[in-house]
Amino acid sequence: MRTWILQKWQGYARAVLLFGLVLNADIFWRPTVDVFNLVKITTLWITGIVSLVIWVVWAAERGAWLPKMRLFWAAAAFLAVELLATLFSQDPGLSLIGLYHRYGGLLPFVLYAVIALTVVGLYWERPDRLKEIPWAITIACIIMTPLTLWQATKIQCTGNGPFCIPWRDSNGQPPSFPVGTMGNSNFAGGFMAMAVPMFLYVVLTAKNSVVRLLMGVLFAADLLALWFTQTRGAFIAVGVSFLVAAFLYRDKLPRWVRLLAAAGAVGGVLVAVEVLVHPGTKTAPGLFAHAGAFSPFRTGTFQDRGYYWITALRIFRHHPILGTGPDTYYANYPLFRLAKDGAKLGLTITDKPHNVFLEYASNSGILGIGAYLTLVGLALFYGYRRVRQLEGPARLLLVCFMATLVAYLANQFFSIDVPPLAVMGWVALAGIAVLADPGAVAAREAIAAARAAQGPKGVRKKKKVPGAKSTAPFGGTRVLRQGPTRWVVHVLAGVVALVALAIGVRPFWADHLAHVGQQDQANQMSPALVRAVFLHASSFQPLEPSYLSLAGALDEGQAAGAQDPAARATSFSSALVRYRQALRLQPENVFYVMNIARVYTSWGSTDVTNYAPADTWWRRAMTQDPTDWEVHTQHASMLASWVSAAPTDAGLRSKTIAQMTAVVRIKPQDAATWINLGKMYLLSGQDSAAKQAATTALTIDPKNTDAKAVLVSATATSGATAGTTSATATSAGG
Repeated sequence: MRTWILQKWQGYARAVLLFGLVLNADIFWRPTVDVFNLVKITTLWITGIVSLVIWVVWAAERGAWLPKMRLFWAAAAFLAVELLATLFSQDPGLSLIGLYHRYGGLLPFVLYAVIALTVVGLYWERPDRLKEIPWAITIACIIMTPLTLWQATKIQCTGNGPFCIPWRDSNGQPPSFPVGTMGNSNFAGGFMAMAVPMFLYVVLTAKNSVVRLLMGVLFAADLLALWFTQTRGAFIAVGVSFLVAAFLYRDKLPRWVRLLAAAGAVGGVLVAVEVLVHPGTKTAPGLFAHAGAFSPFRTGTFQDRGYYWITALRIFRHHPILGTGPDTYYANYPLFRLAKDGAKLGLTITDKPHNVFLEYASNSGILGIGAYLTLVGLALFYGYRRVRQLEGPARLLLVCFMATLVAYLANQFFSIDVPPLAVMGWVALAGIAVLADPGAVAAREAIAAARAAQGPKGVRKKKKVPGAKSTAPFGGTRVLRQGPTRWVVHVLAGVVALVALAIGVRPFWADHLAHVGQQDQANQMSPALVRAVFLHASSFQPLEPSYLSLAGALDEGQAAGAQDPAARATSFSSALVRYRQALRLQPENVFYVMNIARVYTSWGSTDVTNYAPADTWWRRAMTQDPTDWEVHTQHASMLASWVSAAPTDAGLRSKTIAQMTAVVRIKPQDAATWINLGKMYLLSGQDSAAKQAATTALTIDPKNTDAKAVLVSATATSGATAGTTSATATSAGG
C-alpha cells in the first residue's frame, strides 16, 4: 500500500488537477440556471480538493512537504486581507461566496490559492513537468475552438443536444459575437488570449515536425477564433504578452526584431491615446468614432467602462482601508455612479467595474490592492531575475508562465474575473513560483547537492565518479520518512475532503433544482409544485436570494392573473414574503427593493391603501439609486396611478408633478415622461405648463400623437379660459 502511494499518487494528483483545468474551460451545463460559471467553479472545487488531498496523502507518506517560498507569504497576506474585508463587509454572506454568476468572494479566492498551492506541491521538485500545464490549457483551447468558429457563422441551434447553446443576450437576441464555452465573448476571448503563450510553447516544443505542423495549424485556428470574439482587451493582452516575451528573450533576438517590438509598443500606446483621449479634438478619429458595432475599432463601450472605473474610484475614496467587501461593487455602484451614467444606462447596472485592480481597490481597499500588487510584482520580479539564469526549455517554460500572467493582467484591466479566467492568473503565479521563487530554487539546489554527495546506493562516495547516477527508491520518489503507513493523516484528509465536497456541490444542485422549477413553470405545472421546487433550491443554498426571488416572481404573476380579490391579496402577500426574505440576504440590492415596490404598486390598483407603502419603497429605491432615470420613472408612474385613484388630491398631484420633473431633469430627452407631465399639468389646471411640456415632447418626437393631443387640449383649454376672462372683463366694464 505504501509503495503504491509513493510511486503512483503524485501522478494521480497531477492527472486530476490537469483534468480540472481542461474541464473548467470547456464545461457548461444547460440543466442549471447559471449554465456556465457555476458548473465551472464547481468543477474546480471538486478537482482542486481531490488533487490537494491526494497530494497531502502522498506528501505525508514521504515526509516531504513544501520549501520555504517567499511568494507564499505574499499570497497569505492577500488572503488575510480578503478575510478581513469579508468580516467587515457590508454583506458578509455575499462576500463569503461571491455574487451569483460571478463568484468573486473569499471562498473562490481560497479555492484558487489552494489550486496554486497544489501546483507548487506537485511540481516544485520536478519543474520540467510543468510543461503538462501548457498542454492541458492547449487541449482546452483545441476543444473550444471548433464551437467558437461554428458560432461565428451565426448558426443558431434550437435542439437540446449537449453541444448546442441557444444562448441569448440581455435583449433576448443571439449574441453578436461567439461566446465559445464561456457564455460571453469577452470571457471566451480573454481565456484564449491568456492561453496564447501556453499554446505557442506547445508548438515550439513539439517533439517532431509533424506534431509541430499540426499544432501550428491548430494554433492558427485558435487565433482565428480569438479574432471572431472581437474582444479588444484580449487583443491587447496578446500584444502585451508578445512584447514581454520579446523583452525576456532580448539577448537572443536579432536587433531588427527588438526594434520592431519597440516600435509596436510605441505605436500601440499612441493609438490608445488617440482613441481614448484624442487630444485637440472632441471626438476620436473617423476610423474609430464611426466604427460599426462589429468593428474592433468601435469605441462605444469605452465611455461605459469609464463610468464603471470612476465609480470604483469614488467607492474607494469613501472606503479606503478595507473597501466595501469582496463582490459588493454591484451594491455600491448605483449610489456612487455619475449623474450622466444614471441618465444613460438607467437600470443597466453593472456588477463589476470591468477592471480587477479597481475591483480590489473598491472591494478590499488600499490593503487589498496593495497586497495583490505586491504578490504579482514579486512574482514578476523573481521571474525576471531568474530567466537570465536559465537556458533552453527551462527558460522557455518560465517565459511562458510570465507571459501568461502578463496576458491575464492586461486582459483583466478591461474585463471581469470569473472562474475560468481567475484561475489562469493563479496558475501562472504558481508556475512562476515553482521556477523562480528563491525558496524553491534553493531547495532544489540543496536536494541536488545532497544527492551529489551520495553514491549510487546511498553510501557517501569518496571520489566523484563521472557519469554516475544517483537512484532513489519507490520509482524515483524522494522519501524522507521511514515507517508504517500514516493512516490517521490519510483518514483525516479524506474526511475533510468529503465534507468540503458535500458542501461545495450544494450550490450546483440548488441551481439545478431552480432550473427544474423554471421548466415546470414553463410547462404550466401547478404553481404550488413550482413554488415548492424554488423553495427547495433555496434550502440547498440558503445564502443565495435568487431562488427566493424566483418564488416571489411566481406569486406575483399569480396575483396579476387572479380575478378573485381574496386570491389576489393572498398571492401578493406571499410574493412580498419571498421578496423580503431575498432583500434580507442582500439589503443593498436595488432590484430586490424595486420588487417589493412593484408588488405594492400592482396591488394598489385594487386596494388604494397599498399606494402609500409603494411610495415608501420607491423612495428607498431612489435613495439607493439616486441618478437612475428608470427608477424615478417607475416611481412617477406609480404616483400617476395613485392620482387616478384619488383625482381630487391636489397635494398628490403636486407630488407627482415634482417626481416627473425630476425624471426629465435627469433625462431631458425622455418624450414619454414629458407627455405624462403635460397630462398631469392639464389635470391640475396649469395649461401653459402643459403646453410647454407637450411642445418639448414634440421637439423630441415630432410625430407623437399623444403629445399632439396634449398640446391641442392645453391650447383649447387655455383659449376657452382666456375667452371667459375677456367676456367677464367686458361685462364688468359695460
